[in-house]
Amino acid sequence: MKLYTHEEMLNKTIGEHGTAERANYDARMDDEITKHTNYNQSQN
Repeated sequence: MKLYTHEEMLNKTIGEHGTAERANYDARMDDEITKHTNYNQSQN
């Protein structure tokens, strides 16, 4: 049984880096991380 990395699973399900779908996914994830980081910083 092969174990897949997170990156391999993203490549298989969303697409390789450089595709429109992957760029959209990466942008959404960056927005979410930024939103949570900014929220946590405002709580200090």
